[in-house]
Amino acid sequence: KRLVIMGVYVEGRMRRHTEPEPDAIRAMLAEGWGSKESAFTTAYMMSYFPEGPLDAVMDYVRITTASCPRDQALRIRDASNSDSIAGFLAQVRCPTLIIHSRDDGVHPISEARKLAINIPDAELVILETANLIPLPGQPEWPRMMQAVLDFLDD
Repeated sequence: KRLVIMGVYVEGRMRRHTEPEPDAIRAMLAEGWGSKESAFTTAYMMSYFPEGPLDAVMDYVRITTASCPRDQALRIRDASNSDSIAGFLAQVRCPTLIIHSRDDGVHPISEARKLAINIPDAELVILETANLIPLPGQPEWPRMMQAVLDFLDD
């Protein structure tokens, strides 16, 4: 009945630019995935959560590397780099809340705005953080949670 979307994009990075830069995140995945608490895997996760907190980021590193083999992680990265959901946005038929971080260094805020413009009955909430989404303990965490609860309560 209702849809909440957090920290996403319409066009993968290869579609956003005519001359895409090398994929440093993919390189970090390829080098460090599977090595326990690898500096490369930690750096990959820190690109999504630069404000930490570090203990929460390290928990994500442990969970994701334990639950997904390296080859699968690379296939997911390659697919997300080249995908596009632009053709599906007008088909969304439920109220939609889009939550995006203003300073997200992986998915630019312009992608969230594309979602909000192209999904009927969509609302965009912009959070003041550089993390993909706020983590518990960050100042924007309560604001994000309240926005989601209020939206789902309607």
